[in-house]
Amino acid sequence: MGMMPRVIGDAIGGIDNLGSVLFGFNPAAVANEYALDDAKLLNEIITQLGPSGQVRQEKNSLWPRFSKAVLSGAAFLSQFTSGDEFHNWAKFFDGDVRARPALPMLLDQEITGFGFALACDFLKEIGYVNFGKPDTHLKKIFSELKLSPHSSDYQVFKAISRIAGHVGVAPYNVDKLFWLTGSGNFYRSAIHIGRQRENFIAFARPHLLALAT
Repeated sequence: MGMMPRVIGDAIGGIDNLGSVLFGFNPAAVANEYALDDAKLLNEIITQLGPSGQVRQEKNSLWPRFSKAVLSGAAFLSQFTSGDEFHNWAKFFDGDVRARPALPMLLDQEITGFGFALACDFLKEIGYVNFGKPDTHLKKIFSELKLSPHSSDYQVFKAISRIAGHVGVAPYNVDKLFWLTGSGNFYRSAIHIGRQRENFIAFARPHLLALAT
């Protein structure tokens, strides 16, 4: 799902243009108009926005999956009467380390195609810095270096939080440090050195083994 906004946005001249078919991104209005009829939403996008390129409408193609994600997300968010109500609900989970992993799990179940890792990414990008994203780079690094018992989203999420606690920073910082190392994409400085994941694992492994002996 992570690539969807970029691909969809490129086809319609920017993701913000969806506002014309999503009632200014009003979840309740979207849920009321379309319910979970993703075909109806997709037809409106095609009619009103005229996407460039081929718009494949087979069940598992990008556009239908995107439409399903939008409508399931709208249905979920329409349960909240305001942004403050949503944030108060999210803070309930964030405030208890034992309950914290349940929030991305819940979002994964409620929103089609979201997934645990993307749910964490969503939460941290709206200000919840305790939700480190267990993306592919972190899962590989953590499992190879035995920082996590295995590479599941849940276990890597917990490992990010554990490391953050040890060094006195937010999980967001741990997430970002390992992601920058693994990806080699220093996007704010427009520096791209290529993936360094394997190089970092090879460098760090003997140092961690030395610490363990």
